[in-house]
Amino acid sequence: MFVSMMAETRGNRVDLSIFSPTAVKLMLEYIYTDKTNMLDGDVGELLRIADMYELEGLKADAALAIAENLNTENAAEAFQLSRLYRLEVLRTTVVEYIKQLKQNSPCERICMTFIYLMVF
Repeated sequence: MFVSMMAETRGNRVDLSIFSPTAVKLMLEYIYTDKTNMLDGDVGELLRIADMYELEGLKADAALAIAENLNTENAAEAFQLSRLYRLEVLRTTVVEYIKQLKQNSPCERICMTFIYLMVF
């Protein structure tokens, strides 16, 4: 980012006002320590800030946090995030989760059919 002709490079200023203070804190924590507590904030927003500032390690950590906390409530959003931020491992994890859920839980079939159709 800082070696390209982006506004941050030309103006020597990074505007973080579009992100929540929590997301900025977590990003800075990651930059300085190479780790952060994903549960302290909105992981989707953390993915957005990591993508914007090309922090591939933070993106990978956020994707892992999403994958580890995958459930029927967040599977569709996780899939959308995987496509938006080009996270193939997360996308594959979500697809496998949905396939497994569809096979093992007949009572979930109607709800999960929508997600399954969205995936394929």
